[in-house]
Formats: sequence, C-alpha cells, structure tokens
Amino acid sequence: MSAVRFGTDGWRGVIADDFTFDGVLVVSRAIGRYLLDHGMGGREVLVARDARFLGDAFSRLCAGELSSMGLEPVLLEGVSATPACAHAIVSRRAAGAVMFTASHNPPHYQGMKFIPHYGGPAFSEITSEIERNIADLLVSEPRPKRRPFEGEEVDLSQAYLDHVRSLVGDLGRLDGVRVAYDGMHGSGGRYVKPLLQSLGVDFVCLRERPDPTFGGVSPEPKAETLRDLISLCERDGYLGLATDGDADRFGVVDIGGVFFPANRVLALLYWYLLREGKRGGVARTVSTTHMLDAIASRRSQRCFETPVGFKHLAKLMLAEDVLLAGEESGGMSVKGHVPEKDGVLACLLVVKMVSSTGMSLSALWEELVEELGFQLYSRRRDVECSSEEKARILARMEGEDLSSRFGLPVSKELRVDGLKLVFEDGSWVLIRPSGTEDMVRIYAEAFSPSQVDQLIARAEGLLEV
Repeated sequence: MSAVRFGTDGWRGVIADDFTFDGVLVVSRAIGRYLLDHGMGGREVLVARDARFLGDAFSRLCAGELSSMGLEPVLLEGVSATPACAHAIVSRRAAGAVMFTASHNPPHYQGMKFIPHYGGPAFSEITSEIERNIADLLVSEPRPKRRPFEGEEVDLSQAYLDHVRSLVGDLGRLDGVRVAYDGMHGSGGRYVKPLLQSLGVDFVCLRERPDPTFGGVSPEPKAETLRDLISLCERDGYLGLATDGDADRFGVVDIGGVFFPANRVLALLYWYLLREGKRGGVARTVSTTHMLDAIASRRSQRCFETPVGFKHLAKLMLAEDVLLAGEESGGMSVKGHVPEKDGVLACLLVVKMVSSTGMSLSALWEELVEELGFQLYSRRRDVECSSEEKARILARMEGEDLSSRFGLPVSKELRVDGLKLVFEDGSWVLIRPSGTEDMVRIYAEAFSPSQVDQLIARAEGLLEV
C-alpha cells in the first residue's frame, strides 16, 4: 500500500486505485489511535457517509475497526451531509466523526476525513498527528484484519433540522417566492426538502435522489454544472438553490436565471444579517471578496482575513465574535452554528433574505451597491502546470519583487497564502499555487470586469507557463 496524505480534507483518491479497503483500515486505526492517545476512548465516535460508491461498505469497515480498538462507534443511517454530521458531534458531545466523502470531486473519487469534537475541520496539528500514525501503521501493521461493523444505524438528522430551522427563524412573506432546489444527486436533499416543506415554501426539486455517479458530472454547484437549474429559473421565475455532494457548499441562482457567485451571496447575507440587528465581525479567506470588508467597516465591525481553507475560519469562529465566516468557493457558517461550512443553512438563509425583504437578489445587490457607493467584480483563473513549473513559480514568488510588474501603486503585500497584492485603488490580485494539484490559481477583484481581466492577464504573464 502506498503512502497516504491526510490533510484538513482528509484522504481522497480514486476508488480501487489509491482509495482501497486496506487503506480505509489503516486510516481508521490511525484516527482511533489519535482519539485514544488524547483520552477520548469513553466517548462516541460517529461514522457517516455521503452518496459515493461503496460508502456503506467503507463506513461499516471503519466502524468495525474503531470498535475493535475499544472505541464506541455510532454509524449514521443513510447518506449524510457533512454539516449534519458536524452538528451531531457537538450535540451528542462525541469525540469526533469519520466522514466518508470526496465533497465536489468527480464520481470516481472517494474520501474520508476526521471531524474533531468541536464540529469543524481538523486543524493542522491534528491531521499531522494522524498522518504520523498512518506512516507508523504502514510499517508495523500494513494489512490489518477486517472487522465489519454489525451494529444498527442511527438516524440523527432531526436534531440538525431543528437546529437549522431555529437559526433561520420565520421566513416572513412567502407570497410569490418559489424555490427550485438542485441536489446534484448528493446528500443535501435529505435536509433541504423537509426544511422547505416545514417552512411552507413552494418548491420543486432537480436531481434530488442520491446517485453515486452524480449524473456523470462533478457535484460542484457552479454555473457550468447548474445549467438546467439556471434555465428553469429563467423560464419560470424560481429562486434557485443548490448544494454539492456532501452539502457543505452552496450555489444560488436569482429569479430570472442569473447565477450569483459565492462572493456576492456572502456579501448580501452579511449585510442582511447586520440589517436585521445581528452583530459580529466577518471572517473571510485571503481569496474572498473585499466587499465584506467594506460592509463591516460601515457597521463598525471587525473583518478577519485568513489563508485559504475553512479550518482557519473555524478557529476564528471558536475564538472571536464572528457573525459570518465565508470563502469564495461556496462555504459559509454563522454565529450560533458549528464552525463547519454548511450549504443547507446557506440556502435557507438566502430564502429568508428574499422572502422577508420581498426583493430579488439582483434588487438587493443594487441596494447594497448604492449604500456602499461602489461594487467590486471578481474572477478566478486556474492555470494548469507541471509540478516542476509550480515549484519554479513558488521559488520566484519567494525570491523576486513582482509588485512592480502590475503597473499600479501597491498599498499592501501579503504572503499568508501565496502572493497577494492590494493596490492603492482597492483592487487586488492573488497568485496562489495549489497545495494538492498541479495548478496555480489566480484571483483578482477590481471596480470593472475589464480591470479584473487585465490583472489576471498580467499575473498569468508572470507565471510563464
């Protein structure tokens, strides 16, 4: 068996190639050892899965291995959303959970990750210890015995549904609000449908049934994968909502078929929550819109900036007064919820925002822009490159001053995650080599689409790929 890289998102791989039953046994034992070493042997350990191939077999194998170590596994019934699993950890005071999911990766991928007792992404010090355990076990116990779990599955979904409904509250006026929800054949339909029903929302569903093939596409809610939802919203006037494979990311389409990027949704939700009398700062990753900064500043709230990855936002949610935490890739959470991104909650908050104001997302955006006096446009460009080219780009970013190559005065240079240049006019560009793929991501935000395109073109020129 080859080495296993276990990060914040756990271990992911192609099924039957590098993601195997033997690997699941080793990683399960490494997680079990971590829990025992930290005195959590007497607490429950939840084991859950989304809709991916062999999720049931993998989760039962994991639960059996944890049980053989003297731990107390609880196998969750059916397909689960990652945020629902995270909530169950906190509500039951469990030691943590093993979640089988590869999130928005293509259908032939599977994955498993560890969610600690606080109900959010595992911090680096935790995953590093588990990874060391894996390396040790690959030498000492490369092929442990298989002990499938024979216990009953437990349905813990209702407590999560009740919690989300309590966070959302009354939707206000529902006249004229019709919702189209696209589950992308993931696990989100198990939660979004009953929530919409209980709140009295008129809705229709697309791709609601869990399917391990995800209809032959990667279950990532973006404009390119939501064409049917966009067409339905354009034709019939629905507000469109979508969640990814494990329902921790969201996608939103306005009435009229306009896809709303996560950056705009996050800005609207934070602005709306503050207008509703909520208080607290906002936490965003280095690649996420500065519209959040402007909203926080106008309301005398703090804005926190972190490296990319929700684990950094989770730490802030646990330590600071944060009302909303979000990232441009479609993850968010709010005060009072678990420090884990939640696409289900995001979708319901969007419905509440539209129903309680009686305004479309586009109309709300115009009002926000009028209040701020400006708007920012943002875009991301993924540039594929070889591992050697990525290493060369990293070395160049560390050894050269690239700020002068953009022809704009720089007010701030950040290197918390890649190279970010903030220019004096408020526009910015981020060059960030991926930590998991042979790819460099370029993010830019400015006051016009043409300025964004220009920043991205100049950054891409610097890469020389």
